[in-house]
Amino acid sequence: MLENDREILEKIENFALEHNMWGHHTTIICAVSGGSDSIFMLCALKELSEFHEFKLRALHINHLLRGRESEGDQMLVESICQDWEIPLDVYRLDIAKIAKDTKLGIEETARNQRRKIYNRVAEEYGGIVALGHTADDVVETFLFNLFRGTGIRGLAEMEPKTGIIIRPILQIWHNQARNILGKMNIPWRYDSSNRDLSFSRNKIRHKLLPFIRANFGEESITHIKSASAMIRMTKHALERYFRMHYDSAFIGKSGRIIAFHTKYALEDPFTFGELLRQALPQLDIGLKGFSRQRVDRLFDALLRTRPDSKISIYSGAFAVKFGNCLIITDHKPIQTISCPIAENDELQLSDELGKIETEVVSPPALEALLQHSSLEAFIDYRGQQIEIKPYHSNMYFKPLGGASIKLSSFLKSRRVPAIFRRALPFIFVDNKLAWVGGVEISEQVKITTNTKQALHIKWTGNFPEILVKSTEGTK
Repeated sequence: MLENDREILEKIENFALEHNMWGHHTTIICAVSGGSDSIFMLCALKELSEFHEFKLRALHINHLLRGRESEGDQMLVESICQDWEIPLDVYRLDIAKIAKDTKLGIEETARNQRRKIYNRVAEEYGGIVALGHTADDVVETFLFNLFRGTGIRGLAEMEPKTGIIIRPILQIWHNQARNILGKMNIPWRYDSSNRDLSFSRNKIRHKLLPFIRANFGEESITHIKSASAMIRMTKHALERYFRMHYDSAFIGKSGRIIAFHTKYALEDPFTFGELLRQALPQLDIGLKGFSRQRVDRLFDALLRTRPDSKISIYSGAFAVKFGNCLIITDHKPIQTISCPIAENDELQLSDELGKIETEVVSPPALEALLQHSSLEAFIDYRGQQIEIKPYHSNMYFKPLGGASIKLSSFLKSRRVPAIFRRALPFIFVDNKLAWVGGVEISEQVKITTNTKQALHIKWTGNFPEILVKSTEGTK
């Protein structure tokens, strides 16, 4: 670069060092479209590579969307990389065909394909990928998202470094980059679609921003950029708080079931939304359908709904509130195994519902029976046949000190959440229901002073722990 422009190079260098962009990586792959910003970034990184001893590569992705223009972009990038002796990888993708085949929009398809390629080249070369976003992109994105409707993340400045992606020229303005390229007689390509005012971003760039500059001064644009940067730092602080809040609210996870303490989960709509934002991806549900309006409606519905009611979220996910527990899931758990159980045995339940263990032991003291967890049971055992069976509507159960009643009525009386009732293990002794797993043993098999030996049954795993914690204080 020219001597007068060294200040710009130092600004890029300091910004990169501040955000540890090089890190331990020895290779930087510069994504070059052929436009002025990416060409300028390639030029700046070429100079910085001599001082910081990282290998520089270039990457060009031809989307084959603009005919001769796209071919011209590729030819320019190839020519510059050849002149500057920078290794180049070129990917040619028929984005229009891929979009048609996948039934996605052109922009979303292009974005998805670029992301795949970035990951591929980063892994292949053991490096990171540099993108040419500038300060102008920060301002335009801020305004675009503001008008479209967004939360704090949409207003926050792009991250300087995230995963395999770095943005080393994020503090440089578009005109600064072009001025330097012009002085150095370095060519670049212009994308004619950037003049198409049917696109909202182009209206912001060519209509709104000139109006703001003319009526509020150049500094007003800088103030938008600064505000977006401050929002990014605020976002980080809030995310640290939300992680702590999530940990406080979290009860447990079993398979596709996530349980939270209701009083923390439904503290306010904003923190509830952040909790959902972290929970849904754990169910392999994306955030494309996630919106502030949807969160507010869901929050209000959960506050008003009766216990055990199912409230739809989206993409098959739903929420159920009962007692001190809020369940987020897309699945109603069902225990389906029906088979004999040996005296000293282990049996894995279906649907990631845990494990049943049995062991013949000496009968415990009657006082000790009052202390054990509801996830274990001691029953009077005389060598009878033991079986586990799934829930059936015609089952009956004789609780301690009570008369035989229909199992569904018993579970309701013990306030077992409806969503969990078919997930419980039901242990039978000689065809009589002896233990409702996690709830109670039958009067018919209780330990007495005449008991010679006992069968100790334990139910272990994440799901039974969730069951116990979610029903504490409800029985």
